[in-house]
Amino acid sequence: MSPSTKAYVTITILADGVIQTKQSAMPLAFEAGGKLLEVHVQVGDLVQVGDVIAMLDDTDLQEAIDNAKLQVEQAENSLAQVQLELDKLLNWEPDEFAVAQAQANLNQVLAGASQHEIMSAQDAVKSAQANLNRVLNGQNQDEITVAAANLRRVEVGAMPQSTQLEQATISYESALY
Repeated sequence: MSPSTKAYVTITILADGVIQTKQSAMPLAFEAGGKLLEVHVQVGDLVQVGDVIAMLDDTDLQEAIDNAKLQVEQAENSLAQVQLELDKLLNWEPDEFAVAQAQANLNQVLAGASQHEIMSAQDAVKSAQANLNRVLNGQNQDEITVAAANLRRVEVGAMPQSTQLEQATISYESALY
């Protein structure tokens, strides 16, 4: 018997073939649903993470984006309009000529009114003036509107028998404020 020897044999085999995965299809997921417009790969193509393999119809998404942009634009326009109105209120100054003219008209009407009518009108004007000053010094637009309406209501109700005095008082107050 001969001693055992080790021998190494190298065999090379050349053959054609196809390597397939055990899983025939890979699951795909899109961030949004829609119609498939284009497929950029074919069966057997090599793809890597991040490759675009298909395109969805984005018409509905584009419409939603356009609508959202319009809503933002409308909100910005509303904000600008409110800011302009606020600036007008904050930077308002009385028309001195109109104040003087209204005062002259008021004085003329007061000269012909009874003492009771004069006192009632003056009390109503003082009360309305106090309410309006309170509103203008820190209240919101709703309170300003309510106070102005109350001012007119008080002025109108103070002297129902003297339309001329009522108009002069309103003109005077409007010119002041």
